[in-house]
Amino acid sequence: MHMKHPNVLQYKESYCDVQAPKRNLDTTCQDLPSDAPLNSLFRTGAAPMPCPFKGPLEFTYSHGEQECSTPASTAEICTQDSRLLLRYQACANVLSSESFDVELECLATWKEGSTHNLVARLNLSHTHKNSDEDSYRCFIYEQTSNNSWNLAQSADASCTGLRSVKDGGKMFRMRQIHSPALCTFPSWVIENKIWMALDPITSRLLASPYNLTILNKHLDNFLREKIFRNKEDAVNTFVEFINSRTPDFYCNGTGTLVKRWKKCIESNRNYFD
Repeated sequence: MHMKHPNVLQYKESYCDVQAPKRNLDTTCQDLPSDAPLNSLFRTGAAPMPCPFKGPLEFTYSHGEQECSTPASTAEICTQDSRLLLRYQACANVLSSESFDVELECLATWKEGSTHNLVARLNLSHTHKNSDEDSYRCFIYEQTSNNSWNLAQSADASCTGLRSVKDGGKMFRMRQIHSPALCTFPSWVIENKIWMALDPITSRLLASPYNLTILNKHLDNFLREKIFRNKEDAVNTFVEFINSRTPDFYCNGTGTLVKRWKKCIESNRNYFD
C-alpha cells in the first residue's frame, strides 16, 4: 500500500491465503503478480487543492473515436482555484458528443516518473449518481506548452488502465485563453459625476469603486443619508462606525459568528434555514 497523496492511497491485494502453515506478510507480498489490479482509495470529505491548470480554457474531447472540436468546449474559472466548470459542446459530426456542464474539483496530484496524475471529484448535473464512486475520476496529464495540456480521464473511479494521455475513457486537449475583458462604462458616464441608485440601501452608496457592502443592520442605520464623494469619505465613515461601537458589540458579534460556523460544520454542507 502506498500513499500517493494525503487524499489518495493505492494498493494491490492477493487471494486469501489458506495454505498451512500460513506464509508471512513479506512472502505474500513478494508473490503478488506485477499485473495484479491496482486499487485506489480516495478520502471522502477531503479538502480540495488548486488545479494544475488554470482557466479560462478551450478544449476538445473524444471517447477514442472522432474528436469533438467544433464548436470548442470551454472550462470556466470558478470562485475557488480548486474548481473548474467544464462546458461540453456537442459536435454535429460526432455521435457520442453532447452538451452538458460538469464541475471539476481537484483533490490530489502526484508524479510517477514522467507521468503527472490527478484525482478529481465531478459534479455530474446531467446524470443520476448511484454512489460516491460515480463522482471520482483519475486523470493523467502532460503540459505540451506554456498554455496547453493533454489529458486522459479514467472511465470509472479506478485509476487502472491509465497509461498515456492518448488512451483513456475520455481524452482532452486543453488550451488556455485570455479572460474576456470586463465591461466598463464610457468616460462621459463616470467622469466628474455622482450617480445614485434608486434602491433604498444602495442609494446611499456612490456608484463607483468606493462602494461598501452593508454588513448588518447597525452599519445600515449608520450609513443612512450618507454620500461618499471619494475614497477618503468612505474610509473615514467606516472608521467612524468602528470607533462608535461598544466592546459588547464585537463580543456578541464574534460569539454569534462562532455559533453559525459550528452549525455549518455540523450540517455537513447541507442546506439549512
